[in-house]
Amino acid sequence: MMKAAVIGNPIKHSRSPLIHNYWLRKNKIEGSYETIEAEDEKDFENVVDRLVETGYSGFNITVPFKGKALELCDSISIIDNIGNGERPVENLIGPKSINIIKIVDGKLVGFSSDFHGFNLAVNHKLKYSPFYEFKGFFKKIPNYKNVTIIGAGGAARAIAYGLTLKTVPDIKGATSSLWHINTLEVINRSENKAKDLVEEISEIYIPSEHETVRTKFVNKKLATNCINSDCDILINCSSIGMEGQTKNFDLDLSSCKKKLIVMDIVYSPRKTKLLENANSLGFEIVGGLGMLVFQAIPAFKAFYGVNPDPGVLANPSERNIFDNQIEEIFNILDKDLT
Repeated sequence: MMKAAVIGNPIKHSRSPLIHNYWLRKNKIEGSYETIEAEDEKDFENVVDRLVETGYSGFNITVPFKGKALELCDSISIIDNIGNGERPVENLIGPKSINIIKIVDGKLVGFSSDFHGFNLAVNHKLKYSPFYEFKGFFKKIPNYKNVTIIGAGGAARAIAYGLTLKTVPDIKGATSSLWHINTLEVINRSENKAKDLVEEISEIYIPSEHETVRTKFVNKKLATNCINSDCDILINCSSIGMEGQTKNFDLDLSSCKKKLIVMDIVYSPRKTKLLENANSLGFEIVGGLGMLVFQAIPAFKAFYGVNPDPGVLANPSERNIFDNQIEEIFNILDKDLT
């Protein structure tokens, strides 16, 4: 039996077992996926050693061990746009954290699927495709010129890195540009974290004429007027608005573009106050459940050898099959969250 897990602290809140065990049943695979809590980094190392010794296929990593997990890896690979390719790299520039480790002959191979999950969640919800313009299924992804990210943690780093990556492997192995941004703005309560993120991105991002990456620091709390009116896509990568937290956004979006897209990676509640506000103003919204599910696809393939995506990313005609599968997972997660 193939075994996998997710390690973190706290970890009881994780919905990853619901997703992976759904796919195990769907694909009739004899396997298991569990949650494991590690007390600290030393305990995390001990847990990893135990998983290797007991024959686990791999594991996911969540807070606060993503950075430590990167240190333990014997090698690092990147995931292509559709989650199938595993291309080794000498180091993981940008995110500096991983959320997937595959165990191969006792060695730890690390991946990051956070940007992959974000990218496909946006594409799927808005029916865009980085590869095809397919009538009735996909529209070609538009150019989001001005992007604002709230937060500077692990997910924000991965998404910022992916957004500014000039070329990535496409479905045929060639390189193609997915996002053609002019401005990436990082808003964060900690000025140093925001500056560190942008400095790291600037080292790998060579802007074309008129392109820039800049930070915006808002002291103590996010001001109501901190979102620029020229913003094309606003992405909340912070935990603000998460169920159980007392803090919520009080952002004035009334002066933003009518075609603004607002994404919140928080998935509990499914529609956060930020998304409710954006929806009331008529903006396109993208919730966090999509990213949660899509980032799990490469992990499932790494652990169990099967791609739970029936092929929709390579064959748009199968989109309806995939839509039904995603909706079923969303319903399972919704029932668990309520």
